[in-house]
Amino acid sequence: MAASATSEPPRLQALMAEVDRRVRLERSRNLLIVGFLLVLVYLSAGQTEFNPGLLVTKSPQMLRILGGFLHPNFAIILPKFLAGSSEHANLRYGYPEGLLGHFALQTLMTALLGTFIGSLVAIPVSFIAARNLMRRGPLGSAIYFAVRALMSIIRSIPTLFWGILFVTAISVGAFAGVLAVSIFSFGLMSKLFSEAIEAIDWGQVEALTATGANPVQVVVHGVFPQVTPYLVAHLLYTFEVNVHSALILGAIGAGGLGFLFIQYSEQLDYPSEAMLLYVAIVMTLVIDYSSAAIRRRII
Repeated sequence: MAASATSEPPRLQALMAEVDRRVRLERSRNLLIVGFLLVLVYLSAGQTEFNPGLLVTKSPQMLRILGGFLHPNFAIILPKFLAGSSEHANLRYGYPEGLLGHFALQTLMTALLGTFIGSLVAIPVSFIAARNLMRRGPLGSAIYFAVRALMSIIRSIPTLFWGILFVTAISVGAFAGVLAVSIFSFGLMSKLFSEAIEAIDWGQVEALTATGANPVQVVVHGVFPQVTPYLVAHLLYTFEVNVHSALILGAIGAGGLGFLFIQYSEQLDYPSEAMLLYVAIVMTLVIDYSSAAIRRRII
């Protein structure tokens, strides 16, 4: 007992010294991380020409733009109502009746058709991009890695770049926007849906396999029913993202509200720009809340 009592203080001191050493080491590591992040922020400010002083010197211009946003131009939405007739509306305001509605509908249709085409290709591809379905032999693994690499390449290219490519190669118009949104939808949906397949309950698949079901029957009766709710949820999410993309694609000539926004921006017509933004916000809110309600019902 005496020997144990005399050996405890040195052991306790060694333990405390080890704790103190680890605390100092962790503190030093945290300081190094903070210092590294601060250096990165400083370099980023230099590379991006970050200048808070411009906010002060350009404040009159910012207030003028803000004034336009506080007084949106309702004439681009209701020209006939405000002028009394379509002819007077076009002469007085320069906004033909139905112009805004046409481009707003074009934005929604671009997102809808692009989502449909991209998802139509992505759904079958997702099954061969799922690890648990494909990595069961050398050939399956090779196909899996090839498809995954293709999906990563497609997702690495922004929708705006695809839009510029198709506008340049094909023509100005909504068709180029549909193609750009379709490719982006394929890349996004194939990733989301393949990950949903990888998270299925494998017990159901093994049960069907034990009864002698072939691979097609296993997918149809064991895999697809489990992932259908997530498929619908991912489709809705992709459509939401594509509506935002379609708004931007119009700025490069790929149809939609973005085309009008660029026109009004070049004319410094801030009230009309504001009205377009308000329309885009309303569209986005309606789609977000509608898709959220649908997702709550199916998941």
